[in-house]
Amino acid sequence: MSSLESEIDPIVASALRQYREFQFAMITLMLYDHAITLGREYNFFWRGPLSLSKVLYLLVGLNFSITCRKYYTPRGRRSG
Repeated sequence: MSSLESEIDPIVASALRQYREFQFAMITLMLYDHAITLGREYNFFWRGPLSLSKVLYLLVGLNFSITCRKYYTPRGRRSG
């Protein structure tokens, strides 16, 4: 249990822990989906010419990467 959780109500601490576990599960599911569809994505989406949809797709992926780095890096290693 983290020091924050020891200072707050046990019900709130439990809810926070469950929320983090849910986030981890959803991110894992999303990464699994990307892994199993990567080949089809390349064949049907990336082989054509550059388009607005490709640029937007890359921006969404970049935003996700920045968000994960910001919120899921251990506090001692967090930059920025």
